Amino acid sequence: MLVRVFRYLVFISVMVFFIILIANVIVIFSTRKGILNTEQKLPESYYAMVLGTSKKFASGSENLYYKNRMMAVKDLMKKSSPKFIILSGSNPSVYYNEPRDMKLSLSELGIDSLNFIIDSHGDNTFESLKNYSQNYEKDSLIIITQTFHAYRTLLICKQLNINAMVYPAEEVSADITNKPLVREVFARVKALWEFYLFDA
Repeated sequence: MLVRVFRYLVFISVMVFFIILIANVIVIFSTRKGILNTEQKLPESYYAMVLGTSKKFASGSENLYYKNRMMAVKDLMKKSSPKFIILSGSNPSVYYNEPRDMKLSLSELGIDSLNFIIDSHGDNTFESLKNYSQNYEKDSLIIITQTFHAYRTLLICKQLNINAMVYPAEEVSADITNKPLVREVFARVKALWEFYLFDA
């Protein structure tokens, strides 16, 4: 009896592993062309969106995901000028406000705050993009985030019929933290399920 239960558990575990693996492969390969490289030409007219994350980790140390996204915006602005830069993130309290932090950081980098549109209701990637689709649906969009996050982001853009590309921020070493990477593996499965459910 115990041997049979163990075999069932092993079988289920293997099946779950392959489902997660296949889902991730599908998401990555179906969206990878939407990630810009240094040789690609940027659109003549577009909005830019920075997806929010905390400025610091819970430990109080600097969040390099956040820092690298800010630097990517600065780099993008050297190459072209978007209509506006949408700062989309969570704003649950006066003590934690991702769009406010991004606005201050980008202003310190010399980017004029008149270029900013604040979206304080971007509690997650889907909400940020849904807010965009409801207000700027016909405009091209360049999203600033890390490559590992870009694949799911672009899948959601397909779901919402947003014409988007990702300008990738520098990645962060897994030695610092691998929590976002692990979380993203499972989030892609959920996003793929919702994509086909929505498209059905």
